[in-house]
Amino acid sequence: MNFFPSVLRYSVHSRPLEKLITPIVGAQKVLHIFAASVKTPPTYSEEEVPKFISPIFTNRNPRNLERLTIGDKPEGWNFEKPGRRCWNRLEITESSRYVTARVVHHSGRVVLSASTAEWPLKKRLHSYLDQIAYETLGKVFAIRCLECGIDSMLWPSEAPPGGKLDSLLTTLKNSGINLDELPQYKDVSVMAKTRPDKPGEPEE
Repeated sequence: MNFFPSVLRYSVHSRPLEKLITPIVGAQKVLHIFAASVKTPPTYSEEEVPKFISPIFTNRNPRNLERLTIGDKPEGWNFEKPGRRCWNRLEITESSRYVTARVVHHSGRVVLSASTAEWPLKKRLHSYLDQIAYETLGKVFAIRCLECGIDSMLWPSEAPPGGKLDSLLTTLKNSGINLDELPQYKDVSVMAKTRPDKPGEPEE
């Protein structure tokens, strides 16, 4: 009985099986050609930068003028509390269980926030309102601010020394966050005796 050799011979030389094998072989050839055509981008030194790369960079960040202290800073009113004479304002709120720190733009939008109610912080804290929680929140909040390009904001009030709020503000300062903003640059007249340095000019 040559049943199995005949079955194998029929399956190998049959047309349906050839129709299944041919697309697979063709796909392998296409992938091989595509992999050979892909090249790594060239690297240039500072002296060999091609001329088609523009040396002018346009920053489309809508907060770019505020970082240059040129953007409009609202004056607000004296009876407003908290005031709006800032670009970004720091707000710290404490509930019965958690504490939250936020950066609020003068338009009223919350730029970023951090809270001890978040699970990554919550699972590592013994208490959500003690001094350790405030210091930990300050470190996490400072990292998020620096990653977003915010290194200065206005803290309108003063904290009692030695308290939990004071420890949070001290942690922010030690992490590179300024709790006061630079004044808005306003161009002066030509006849002025003194002219302030324009933001963005290199120091001699």
